[in-house]
Amino acid sequence: TPYFWPSNCWEPENTDYAVYLCKRTMQNKTRLELVDYEAENLARLQKMFSRKWEFIFMQAEAQAKVDKKRDKFERKVLDSQERAFWDVHRPIPGCVNTTEIDLKKAFKVNEAPRHTKWNSGFEDIAQGLRD
Repeated sequence: TPYFWPSNCWEPENTDYAVYLCKRTMQNKTRLELVDYEAENLARLQKMFSRKWEFIFMQAEAQAKVDKKRDKFERKVLDSQERAFWDVHRPIPGCVNTTEIDLKKAFKVNEAPRHTKWNSGFEDIAQGLRD
């Protein structure tokens, strides 16, 4: 599991993503079917790595074989972690890639306190009661 932790700060390569997508196509489960953009990415990666594709496929087969030897619970946990990892590093087209921007800067909120208007309104009411 530490392999997929964001604190490891490694930028995954396209070959890693190709192995992941290839491995997902080998598993005959509907929950693991590729979404349209993933299928397009897989086709693009196959063209890009046409000379290395046999090696990538062999890596995916080897990883799938190791995964099958794990118990069911561990397999599900690793599948979830791996999918989350790739959702972060290869997000759906049109979504913000959180690895490329500083979220604190992107969503910086106005520094002014929110209760200013309420406080002044309350003081006006209190002043009116005193008069």
